[in-house]
Amino acid sequence: MKPKIIITIDAETGEKASKLQNGFDNFFLGKFNGNEYGVIYIAKLLNEFNIRADFFCNVYEKNKVGEKPIAQIIHKLSELNQSVQLHTHPGFAYDPNRRNLHEYNLEEQIEIINDGAKFIEKGIGEYPNSHRAGMYSADNNTLKALAINNILIDSSFLPDNKNCQLQNLKINEIQSLDKIKEVPITVIKNIDGYKSIPFPKKCWSKIDVNLFHPYFIYYAINHILKKEKYIILFLHSASFIIRNKKNAVTGINYKLIIAFNKLITKLQEDNFQFYTLENFINNEK
Repeated sequence: MKPKIIITIDAETGEKASKLQNGFDNFFLGKFNGNEYGVIYIAKLLNEFNIRADFFCNVYEKNKVGEKPIAQIIHKLSELNQSVQLHTHPGFAYDPNRRNLHEYNLEEQIEIINDGAKFIEKGIGEYPNSHRAGMYSADNNTLKALAINNILIDSSFLPDNKNCQLQNLKINEIQSLDKIKEVPITVIKNIDGYKSIPFPKKCWSKIDVNLFHPYFIYYAINHILKKEKYIILFLHSASFIIRNKKNAVTGINYKLIIAFNKLITKLQEDNFQFYTLENFINNEK
């Protein structure tokens, strides 16, 4: 059987741009020359393929830009029939000196997750079923806090990432931990010559359109990862935004947009099936 494809989008300004006055417009919404190429653009693009994806939304940015802009985003995503899930960047709303979720104790994590989940529920009338820690910074307390808040799917585990404190997990395999289904971010071993941007020399890399060209991703799905049960195809709200080292937006990566469209078209022509995390868990064979 072919792997099931799960597209996830981390919808956020991002930690690197968190202090920029226009970071939300630039990297969450993707505004450029009067148009948007960020989170809503990606949702509409996926709708053209009739694909429902998991949008992990950093709703904690409400403490910086106000509740209304974040509420409007998650409402629009829900209106577009996309899956709105929780992305925890606590530094935006709690302690700016503690950006990683694992820097908070269990009681604090329970509060943080409850805050974000209830905001999503209030905004779209649905409680999130899945979670990803910002910067992959979950630990085992995170799983306990998720269970207490009745969010039973996590997708934070990224091997070789220094921020990830989850222990004793298998690569690319779903595991049950503290009532939680942990769905690791799909990774492959680095292969020199295929990466489109410089990347630290680590053993494992996620299947991200900003790390690997979509043409190689297609190859990886059909060859390197062909025996996996699932593949998480990773995007960010700013995946199509071109920025310089100072996080100023310098353009839109139209070539990547075209290549991504071709990737999805080809995968559908090859009869790969697209799922959300909850849908995949419920239908896992």
